[in-house]
Amino acid sequence: MKSLAEETEAATEQIESQIHDVQSVTDETVTDMEQMVERVTRGSETIEETIDLFDEIADAVNEAETGVTEISNATDDQAASSEEIAAMVDEVAEMSDKAATEASNASTATEEQSSALTKAATQVDEISARAADLHEQVAQFDTRTTQQEMSVAATQASSPPAAADGGENIK
Repeated sequence: MKSLAEETEAATEQIESQIHDVQSVTDETVTDMEQMVERVTRGSETIEETIDLFDEIADAVNEAETGVTEISNATDDQAASSEEIAAMVDEVAEMSDKAATEASNASTATEEQSSALTKAATQVDEISARAADLHEQVAQFDTRTTQQEMSVAATQASSPPAAADGGENIK
C-alpha cells in the first residue's frame, strides 16, 4: 500500500500540477480574452468613428457636388448670357451697317438733290435773265407802239376828221 499511496500521491501531485497549469493557462486565456474584448471594443469604436468620418466625407462630397452643379449651372447661364450679348452686339453692328448704308444713301440723295437744286437755280437764273430780256423787249415794243400811235394820231389831227360811221352822219 505504501506504493499505492506513493503512486496516488505522485498522481495527485501530477494532477495538482496539471490543474495548476490549466488554471495558469485559463488565467492567461481570461487575461488575453479581456485584452481581446478591450481591443474589439476599441476596434468597434474606431470602426464607428470611421463610419462617422465616411458619413462626413459623403456629406462633404454631396455639398461639393451641389456646389459644382451650381457652378456648372451658373457657367451655363453665363454662357447663355454671353451668347445673347454676342447676338445683340451682332445685331447692333448690323444696325450700324444699315444706318451707315442709309446715311450714305441719304448723303448721295442729298448730293443729288443739291445738284438738282443747283441746276434748278441756274435754270431759274437763266429764265429770270430771259424774262428780263423779254421785259425789256416788250417795253421797247410798247414804246415803239406808242410812238407809232402818236405818229398816226398826229397825222389824223392834221387831216380833217373822218367819220367813224363811214360818213353817213355828217352834218
